[in-house]
Amino acid sequence: MAYQFHKEFSIDLDGDQFLQRAIFFGRHFENFALFITDEGTFTFYAGTGRSIKLNETEGAFNKLKKFEESSKREICGVLGYDLKNDLEDLSSRNPSTLSEVETAFFEADVRVEFDNSEIKFSSVSESDGLNFWANFNHELRFKHVPVTAEPLSSASEDEYLNTVGSLQSLIQRG
Repeated sequence: MAYQFHKEFSIDLDGDQFLQRAIFFGRHFENFALFITDEGTFTFYAGTGRSIKLNETEGAFNKLKKFEESSKREICGVLGYDLKNDLEDLSSRNPSTLSEVETAFFEADVRVEFDNSEIKFSSVSESDGLNFWANFNHELRFKHVPVTAEPLSSASEDEYLNTVGSLQSLIQRG
């Protein structure tokens, strides 16, 4: 099913404000993805319908292809780094810092494109579109919502220094 509801408009909003709104509204959906394609240009997808989450890399591309072929809508998501193991004879297992899944895709109900104060909004149904638009428009009346994030370390300082030291000695040995 293609997007049935479309709305285009200009708005006095900078990229940071749009990102804050998109992340805020993404929490209201089971799945959402935000793609930053250029400075001041973003595409936001959200959906509550079908999704696929894969924990293993083996056969992941075939499973994803079947999901895409059976989808009636645009799909989007994330491919994990270790999927390279499915393409080449490699076997690394890197810990994911984003989630417990290797790959996750979903069918989008809503797509919002933001390009330097121009917004193109599309949704699968008119009622979903009007509802999302009313909420998005309402929330835009508020000023910045502070978003803070603290980086998480994947290694202690000692582990990091030991690893760097090991790499330096390997490089020196050639």
